[in-house]
Amino acid sequence: MSWSASLTTAQIHSIFEEEVKSAGGKVTDSFDDGTLLFTRAVLPEVKKVARRDRVDKGVALKAAWEDIWVHPYVFRRVCINGAIVAQAVATKHVVNTEHVSPIEMEIDLRQSLRMCIQEQDFEGFAEKMKRARGLFPDPRLMLMPHLSGLPADQAHDIVEEVHRRFAKGADESRYGLINAVTSLARDTRNPELRWSLEKIGGALIASSTPAPSGAGSGEREIVR
Repeated sequence: MSWSASLTTAQIHSIFEEEVKSAGGKVTDSFDDGTLLFTRAVLPEVKKVARRDRVDKGVALKAAWEDIWVHPYVFRRVCINGAIVAQAVATKHVVNTEHVSPIEMEIDLRQSLRMCIQEQDFEGFAEKMKRARGLFPDPRLMLMPHLSGLPADQAHDIVEEVHRRFAKGADESRYGLINAVTSLARDTRNPELRWSLEKIGGALIASSTPAPSGAGSGEREIVR
């Protein structure tokens, strides 16, 4: 590592894997270059969000510099897409610094992982995904606020590609938009961009509630 940290990315990944296995889950994806770590896992809890469409409860971890983030993760089986719900109460942040001993750091990380796994509102996420099927967005209007931190040309390319996938699909609801975003994440080679796109997918899940009248979201609700 190029910074002063208590635990290496390899050690963090090992702890993540041990905690996931202890919870009955399995690690499904990892990227570790010794500086950045992105890893995801699914857990033994499944919810039906539509006919022949089920999602797995999960947990995702990012370690970068002195920061470790642990988030709830939702994995959609039918499309092999994942979404990171960073806005959830169960999200945990751990500071990985040399000023904390490796043993203390490990204890803190394990506790954060267990809390995220146990405390996340997976049932609530699944219900919001169901609700998203009755919300019909303006894709470009809905995506742009989530891309404000990216260079303008990159944000434009992402919006256009997501819109292309959204238009190609048979689902014009927010649920279809979530799938378009997370399918692009799945097909993205850059691990940081993939993580960011999965967080956008998670944000679209977390905010799947009817907007107040006049809120300017460009989204209409259809009750089914």
